[in-house]
Amino acid sequence: MMLKSIAIATLLFSTGAIAADKTTSMSVEEFQQSHVIQNCGYWVEREIEVCDERVVYDNEAYKQCNYNRTYTTSPSMFPTTYSISMAVNAQCYNDKTLGVPGHTPHAVYALSGEEIKYRQVSRTERYNCRIETRMVWVPGNPRTCGNPDY
Repeated sequence: MMLKSIAIATLLFSTGAIAADKTTSMSVEEFQQSHVIQNCGYWVEREIEVCDERVVYDNEAYKQCNYNRTYTTSPSMFPTTYSISMAVNAQCYNDKTLGVPGHTPHAVYALSGEEIKYRQVSRTERYNCRIETRMVWVPGNPRTCGNPDY
């Protein structure tokens, strides 16, 4: 029983010590503002356009050109089929060479077909646009502000 009370007293003492060590504080830094002397600057009023923005997803069409391999110097390096994506209004090439033609390794592909496919693309849309007036202080020359005779 005595051992139990010593253990509980030790636990309470150590918990109290830990709680005493955890002091919470908040520090606030104050930045000193410099006083602006008259005639050492001017206010500029600007009208700016401010808009809210959101991401919108659209389906975009593209053309996929599909090719079959007709010749290769290295069958293990080049796949039997090859596809390339292009703009919808672009023309697929009749044949395509991968690698440097005339050098080893390279492969020649013939056009086997083309497909129009769609993919989802994101774009940023602006909405709720409005004109706001902002005032901006433009300081004068700091060398002449303190000494008007400069």
